[in-house]
Amino acid sequence: MSLNLTPSTDLAQLRKEFRRARQAYRQEFDRLTPSWDWAIGPLRFRRHMGSTAITWCYTGFNFICLVAGIFATLAHGIWTSLGVALVVGALFSFGTFVAQWWVVEVGREDKITDYLSWDPEEYAELECLNAKCIELARRLREAERAAVE
Repeated sequence: MSLNLTPSTDLAQLRKEFRRARQAYRQEFDRLTPSWDWAIGPLRFRRHMGSTAITWCYTGFNFICLVAGIFATLAHGIWTSLGVALVVGALFSFGTFVAQWWVVEVGREDKITDYLSWDPEEYAELECLNAKCIELARRLREAERAAVE
């Protein structure tokens, strides 16, 4: 019994294969970027945080400070001034810290991207996955165009 694939089945299968290839590429890219270690006394935290995660962290913190600032301005007495001062101080201190951290991470990610064109042995797998993603994206565009026509 032969399996007849319809254009929509081919397209769905191609999309699935493309998602898997992109996921493999992202995992290899994350493996090559460094992890960040934070130590607070005996506690150690290790996590890979790319520039996107750092941006979300920065945006989330600023949103929390904005909400806290709004509530602080609604308070009466000295709490209004103190709350606003604390919120503004936190925004400036955390904002400058995260901005510097983000620049370092983007620089490291750019370094990996630059190595892709140099083809060192360490990055051969990432380059192969990148080429596969590009080819699958091209085939997916062609299949989607053919499905519309």
